[in-house]
Amino acid sequence: MARLENGLPADEWLLLADVEALFTEHVLESLADQGIAAYAEPSTAPEATYLGSGRSGGPSDRVMVDRRYRSQARAVLAGLLPELRAEVAESRRQADDTSWQQIVNGLSSEGVGSRRVDVDDAAGESEVAADEWSDVRPDPANTGVDADLADEQEHYVPPEPPPFPTTDTVNRFAWVGLIGGPAFLILGTLLGWSVDGVAALLAVGAFVGGFVTLVARMKDGPSIDDDGDDGAVV
Repeated sequence: MARLENGLPADEWLLLADVEALFTEHVLESLADQGIAAYAEPSTAPEATYLGSGRSGGPSDRVMVDRRYRSQARAVLAGLLPELRAEVAESRRQADDTSWQQIVNGLSSEGVGSRRVDVDDAAGESEVAADEWSDVRPDPANTGVDADLADEQEHYVPPEPPPFPTTDTVNRFAWVGLIGGPAFLILGTLLGWSVDGVAALLAVGAFVGGFVTLVARMKDGPSIDDDGDDGAVV
């Protein structure tokens, strides 16, 4: 790139700073507005700094100013560069957001289209399958089965189970003795009751009597091996 000037003359030039080539014209115009002569030429330095902060990457230009106004030029540059860099960063961010949104919209439209095609294909295959089986599917009108009977068979409700057998009075007293006798002794021991010999004897007797009664009544019931067959032959 050839040397750029802002059109103002100077007797002696002094280095101001290295700036991004993207901002060179803005810097020269801003200095010209302040009456400061300046020119810029491509920088060959690998890295340069301005006011203690590194410049952005990419091509840069070395800005020279009138020696008499170098301090004023530094003040102009200190206020101008941050604004220019912020504008560029915001522009890049908006461009990135726009590109990302376009990618998302493209993926969304492709996904919706593919899902719509899959649904249509599935619907078509289902109709074809239904037509293929229509010839072998039985017609309820030609089966000779009454519609009410078929509906009743489909909605069959099993009968209620028979009630549990009730326990007679003797069994109740036997269970009370079997459980109540030991329970009375254990409870009396835990609560510190004074269980004398008569009470303890009654508790033990209730337990023994209940146990014997239940065993005896179990023997009087039907045998386990009895399968209900009384020997009759049909």
